[in-house]
Amino acid sequence: MLKEMAKFGEKLVRDGLVKSHFGNISVRIDNKMLITKRGAMLDNISKDSVVEIDIEEPKSFDMVASMEAKVHKAVYQRTSALAIIHAHPIYAVVESLILSQDKITPVDCEGLYYLREIPIIEGKRQVQKNLPMMYPVCFGITRAL
Repeated sequence: MLKEMAKFGEKLVRDGLVKSHFGNISVRIDNKMLITKRGAMLDNISKDSVVEIDIEEPKSFDMVASMEAKVHKAVYQRTSALAIIHAHPIYAVVESLILSQDKITPVDCEGLYYLREIPIIEGKRQVQKNLPMMYPVCFGITRAL
C-alpha cells in the first residue's frame, strides 16, 4: 500500500496538480488507516512519512498524522471508502480565495459530472464544524476518478 500511496503522491506533484506539501493521502486497513504525517511531501512518501492510526479511537500517534486525519477518519467511519487523496490544487485554492460564493461550480462537462459543486469551507475550525453538512454534497457525488 505504501508503494501505491507514493505512486499517486508523485503523480499529483509531477503533473502539477499540487506542490509537494499541498495535500495528504490515506488508505484504510480494517479499522485502522495508514496516513501521511504532518509535513510529509507527497512526492517523497516513504515508511518514515506515514503513520498507522485507529479509525475509531483516538491514540497518541494521531498527533503526528496529517492535520486532516479527523476528516479522513470521519469519511472512513461513514463510508466504505478504501483510500482518500486530499489535495489542494493551486487553482482551486486561488479560486476559493477570490470567490464571494460558498461553492465552486465547474464549468466543464467532466467537472460537472464528477464534482457538481465543491463547497468552500473556511479554515480548520470551519471544516470540522461543517463536516456533517458536507457529507450529502460530497458523498452523494463521489465516484472513482
